[in-house]
Amino acid sequence: MAISDIFNFGRRNVGAAPAGGSPEKTSVFLTPQSLASFPIAAAVVASIWGGIEHLAPWAKQDYVALIIAFVVGGVITGSSLSDPQSSGRLQKPWLTASFAILNCFYLYTAAIGIHMVSR
Repeated sequence: MAISDIFNFGRRNVGAAPAGGSPEKTSVFLTPQSLASFPIAAAVVASIWGGIEHLAPWAKQDYVALIIAFVVGGVITGSSLSDPQSSGRLQKPWLTASFAILNCFYLYTAAIGIHMVSR
């Protein structure tokens, strides 16, 4: 099992069966299906931040959540791009990087919101 299998789900084209192979895989982080994984990723960022915060008093700063969000977002984006069956692998690297950075900031703001509500 590759790390890309954790974040990528098999999908079949509607009305057409794949020609003798496994279904095409699509990234769940940079497509409309990202709504399914975004809450989980945001909860992961908030949970890691909360755990570190209990261990180290300096981790109460918001920049710690930003760093964690970029690490989690980087892992998800990297696993999506490393999938050999992915349909949109770095065709426009600047666009992929832009969406990855935007997703990381969304994870950060969601983690801040979760953190503020849970206090």
